[in-house]
Amino acid sequence: MLTRRSSRSRGHRDFLRPIIGIFAALLVASCGPAGTNYLTEGIGSNLATSEADIATTSNLQNRYFAYLCQQAGLAASVSSYASSTCHLHPINDPKWLIVVAQGMNDIDRRCDAYLQWLDNQKRSRGPIQSQIGSIRAATTGIMGVADASATALTVAGLAFDLISKSVENYHSRLLLEVESSTVNSIVLNTRRKFRADFRTNRIQVTNRPQAEFVLRSYLRLCLPFAIEANINNYSTLGSSGIAPTPENSINWSPQSGLTIGAAGGGVERTFTARAPVTVDPDLPEERRISGAATPWEQQLQAEDLTAIQQFLCISSPASNFGDKTRAGILLWSQNSFRGGDISAELNGRRGPAILDAARNNACNTANYKNYYERFRFADDAAAEAKFVQSVLEKSGSADTSKTRVNEIRELIVALKDSDAFESVDFSINGVSKDEVTPVFYSLVSD
Repeated sequence: MLTRRSSRSRGHRDFLRPIIGIFAALLVASCGPAGTNYLTEGIGSNLATSEADIATTSNLQNRYFAYLCQQAGLAASVSSYASSTCHLHPINDPKWLIVVAQGMNDIDRRCDAYLQWLDNQKRSRGPIQSQIGSIRAATTGIMGVADASATALTVAGLAFDLISKSVENYHSRLLLEVESSTVNSIVLNTRRKFRADFRTNRIQVTNRPQAEFVLRSYLRLCLPFAIEANINNYSTLGSSGIAPTPENSINWSPQSGLTIGAAGGGVERTFTARAPVTVDPDLPEERRISGAATPWEQQLQAEDLTAIQQFLCISSPASNFGDKTRAGILLWSQNSFRGGDISAELNGRRGPAILDAARNNACNTANYKNYYERFRFADDAAAEAKFVQSVLEKSGSADTSKTRVNEIRELIVALKDSDAFESVDFSINGVSKDEVTPVFYSLVSD
């Protein structure tokens, strides 16, 4: 009897092995290709699949951006370092926008694969349950013909019940219960809206941190938790007649003026003087600087205007484009701008050039009252002393000790009002009579 029981027990164990194998196979089927756990991670929360180690992550992200550069046609090859193949400046490089566009395409490809996987998992639920039922019926029949004991039949029934319940539990997640068309519609619509808002708001992407931020925001739309949250939002808000917005849902919408280093929206403060800057002409009027005449000026930040005014030798900068500022821009444009036409207004070429020159380059207003005086004398004390002597001579002054322009302001006014220059118009709107202008300098220096 003991021997017979032992043989039957071994038979039961031998019978259970294929059932356990089927159960294990079903569990393995829940994983995506190449070990990707789509059920819990979806397409993944990293732009480039990486480990937690920050060095590995940094290297993979360098390679990810390098591949995006190559796919976008900005690089011919890919190495471990994006900077050697991408040729993108870390900041103020408009080509980052192209990299972001290519990154969105890459995320779309991965997201579509995930949606297809979700649909396949949902469609496979019925066939798997049917197959389990068929195997259960066949197994029970075979065991009956083989005169298996009641205990063996009970164990087999419990095993198949366990497999069936496991499949049910696996498919109980919201994403696998909701109709595929609903999931697809929500994901595709949020992606479409993100791209439309990105284009409509003219988002400027000019550096790598900003590019990564935009791509992560776009990637998030296809993560399982985001999809489930959107399903709940649409059902909850929709039942109340409320449309989902960035304020009442998790969907981030790109905002106008999104540039790192530009508080409140507007133009970033790092420019290349030889390249035009794309700006948004739709900046709200209440955020524009008073007197701004061009789209570029309307985007300018108040602190940047102050830097420009200090550069132009305006002793008391004001947060507006007044006569003194216009006169200063005109004098700078006439004498120092090498990029084209002369004007008192700042456009996409003159603006970046003067702002680049003005950074940490304030004028010494104790010595000079306008940009032309600074341009002519600040770096040439001998030329300034020579000009002062010319003014003294033409004014009939016997004092030859003066060498600085700020020492002869009254003589400048007197000379301009003299009969010798009666027919000359020295006036420039925003320039005082005691200031040196190009016309006055040329006449006195001859």
